[in-house]
Amino acid sequence: MEKHRRARIDWGRRGLGTSLTFAFAVMVVLSGCSSPAKGPKAKSPEPTEATSSTPTRASPKPTPTIPGPLDDLRWTGGPVPVNRLLFDSGRALISVGLDGDRHLIWHHPEIHPVALAATPDGSDIAMVVALSPRTARDPSFALYWLHSGGAIQKVDVVTQFAFIDTPLFLRNPSDPAQEPRLYWVTGNENIDPITGRVNTKVMVYDESGPRQVRVTLRFGEGVLAIFGYPGASTFAFSLFDQSDSPTRLEILKNIDYTEATRASVSEWGSNVFRARTDSPVGVAWTSPTDYVIPVVQRFHRNGYSLRLFRNNCEIYGSHVVYRGHAIDLGSGDVPWPLLGAGTKGVLVLGAKDATSIAQGQRQTAPWRLVNTLTGQISKPGARWSPGPWAWVAPSIPSNPRTSGGCQSLKWTWP
Repeated sequence: MEKHRRARIDWGRRGLGTSLTFAFAVMVVLSGCSSPAKGPKAKSPEPTEATSSTPTRASPKPTPTIPGPLDDLRWTGGPVPVNRLLFDSGRALISVGLDGDRHLIWHHPEIHPVALAATPDGSDIAMVVALSPRTARDPSFALYWLHSGGAIQKVDVVTQFAFIDTPLFLRNPSDPAQEPRLYWVTGNENIDPITGRVNTKVMVYDESGPRQVRVTLRFGEGVLAIFGYPGASTFAFSLFDQSDSPTRLEILKNIDYTEATRASVSEWGSNVFRARTDSPVGVAWTSPTDYVIPVVQRFHRNGYSLRLFRNNCEIYGSHVVYRGHAIDLGSGDVPWPLLGAGTKGVLVLGAKDATSIAQGQRQTAPWRLVNTLTGQISKPGARWSPGPWAWVAPSIPSNPRTSGGCQSLKWTWP
């Protein structure tokens, strides 16, 4: 088990483990036993109490009967502070400012959280928790919805060594006026012999409970993770490509707002290509219109770049935010997410910092903030440590048929 925990993801040989939580799931499958490592304790001084709660917006629905670690508990309630990071240490949910200042949100029993997401304005939170399966019948991951009033709802729980990843609150792309719904990805490392696809599926929670989202794909492709600005109706997702040529991952963007094809809450009909990459850190949305993709091919790492795309400006290509060697490419042994941090910044880890962590020389590293307009990299003060991270974004009204303006940036291809 230990060697699998420490091994760096090898794209050519191992293939899977590209998503942040998927990397952990593959380790569990390979080990067949042993519980996951416990989350690190918060190392900062005891923070102050969180903000006051607001009434819940949704009544919890019936949940899976398989027990989970947060069953029958309540949390302090939302909303959590906006324009700040949200982090869970394994013992506490913590709000972290870009300057590094920390505030306690909620102390909870010791768990192994692996993914977080917040609704627009931070009223509700989704949390994925990794469990300790010893057999295929045991639960391996659980998804919880922390409602603003303090109720904790178990939305999904999986067995057969499956994983749950990238929870996200999105609006219906074919009807943006609807309230945001909770989406997520679930699956395992098996490859379907008929379709050649990794065994994953997109899920949505609607009035009837969890249901699968239909996504039409080609042979050998499977949805691995979803990314979007909280509450927006445009979003992107990464595909795991079994062919591995020229990259293992492909980024698509959903454009069902164009009404070119039939779409609904549970069907994504029109998805267009945006980029190919071997970086597993994801796509960062800084606003409902702007998103950043790390573009790199594993045999041509000198060509690494961060590229800014803008909704309805993609016909012109993308804006090169950064090109160079200072940013970590991402790997399974130092899993970190690319995060939007305000309308003009994304958070990354430095390449040397991530190498030091992978080699056991340190346990934490400074978050680095990349200005999406100038490419300037700074250290605002917040520090990364192992555990799930999310950016709590304000609610920004948007019309997916418009853009943020295409004349203000220099566009190149891709």
